[in-house]
Amino acid sequence: RLKLERKIPRQLKNNHVIVDSGLPMSFVYARSRLISGYLTGNEWKLYKSIHDELLPTAKFPDTIIYLHTPVDTILKRIKRRRRKFELKHYSAKYLRGLERSLEMVVKKLAKHKIHIVAVDTTKVDFIHNDNDLQELIKEILK
Repeated sequence: RLKLERKIPRQLKNNHVIVDSGLPMSFVYARSRLISGYLTGNEWKLYKSIHDELLPTAKFPDTIIYLHTPVDTILKRIKRRRRKFELKHYSAKYLRGLERSLEMVVKKLAKHKIHIVAVDTTKVDFIHNDNDLQELIKEILK
């Protein structure tokens, strides 16, 4: 993510850039892993020191697309997909920690005047339904 973060300013000179995740989501995942017990206190301190060092020079997005999905819906989708890794590692506890961390970061970003496009993904399917994808694109372009 750091390498990607460093490429963004050059790319912005001539293009619009869409980034999946980035530095804000890195924090969300790391914090949720701490809450879930997958990260030790020392690992969290190391991550946090690196994160805090990078934050002042980070290029933040103009817009964030916040795809919100309730934990119960995520769990149903995980069971339907039957991916072994997800079934083994994505417990309700882990996902709730991820959700809390994500909500915290979204609130902080909104305070910094970053435009948040919140999308409830409970009733939409961007992967299998082109109409849903086109509606999302329209909302983003607005």
